[in-house]
Amino acid sequence: MLKYIFSVRNEDIRKVITVLGIKFKFKSNKLIERKRFANLEKILCNFIEEQNKNKNLYSIKSDFELKMCKEFYNDIDKNSYIQKYKALINNLDSESIKCVCNVLSRVEHAATKGLPMDVFDEYEKKKLEMLNKDFYPNILKLSDNCYAYQKYLLPIRHFEPSVFYYKHNIDDLNDLEKIRNKNIIDAGGFIGDSAIILKDYTNQKVFSFEPTSENYELLLKTIEYNDCQEKIIPIKQALGSCEQELEINIQSSGSSINRIIQENPSKELIKVNTLDKFVEDKGLGIGLVKVDIEGFEQEFIKGALNTIKNQKPTLLISIYHFADDFFNIKPFIESLNLGYSFKIIKPIDGGVKGETLLICEQLDNY
Repeated sequence: MLKYIFSVRNEDIRKVITVLGIKFKFKSNKLIERKRFANLEKILCNFIEEQNKNKNLYSIKSDFELKMCKEFYNDIDKNSYIQKYKALINNLDSESIKCVCNVLSRVEHAATKGLPMDVFDEYEKKKLEMLNKDFYPNILKLSDNCYAYQKYLLPIRHFEPSVFYYKHNIDDLNDLEKIRNKNIIDAGGFIGDSAIILKDYTNQKVFSFEPTSENYELLLKTIEYNDCQEKIIPIKQALGSCEQELEINIQSSGSSINRIIQENPSKELIKVNTLDKFVEDKGLGIGLVKVDIEGFEQEFIKGALNTIKNQKPTLLISIYHFADDFFNIKPFIESLNLGYSFKIIKPIDGGVKGETLLICEQLDNY
């Protein structure tokens, strides 16, 4: 290898030179053969700038993410970890098993070693680059109260990749026609972001359940902006295991009945219904159920068992809020022996475990 003799003042450049394998030694504080190496420092500075940009893109640094990972990891029952892991990956495809391993290993890394951490493989890095080039820059502000991404409009700037870029992975389902002529349930409607995506997959209605007053008003505005008053039916209720009134912690997109993610959240008294009662009262045929209700998913399932058993809709269930959800929801539904196949997907969005989705889809021979 050629031996270059020069001095470099920038310590970062010295490190990069070492990484690149360029042999060098320092002589005074000036470049030797300056003409020959006139562009070297500029080239190396550009290299460092690109590396730092990639580091920001590929590193996970959020204190909130760290807090959530620690809570999740500490809640794992280490005494039954082996059995729970084996039950979770049972009958999963190889990509789903890889997803499970990635989530758990990254959660452990964050919880035990801290952040930031560079954990993404080359495929994930390319997807993150696509998001930064093709998704985030294309979110348009139309007014102080209206934002757009492609044909979708929202009253606040809250366009999550899992919803608008990956579309809850619905396009990867085996048979979309099973959903087309049936109704869709959107449990955890938030501001209607999922509902305006879901409406494109059915000729019937999307029933969007959002119990908090502020988000419900934003949901109504989203329906108005997207001209889908006939297609999306807003319901100001939560869905759980029984009819009751409960207090919910108001936490923006993370409002939850049984999960506190910020200090001293305000509270609101909300009505809770069951999916079974709602479906029975309305006489509805259900083709797909999307559930993202901030850790209340298992309570939802208890109140939806008749609908699940009798109609066997495709289920999109968030399992990332609690370790108990992550490990237990899939084995429980599997134990019902309803002929579901299972996939677990973590959208590539720069997070460790957020938006991890359990997809339950009925096999053709049932």
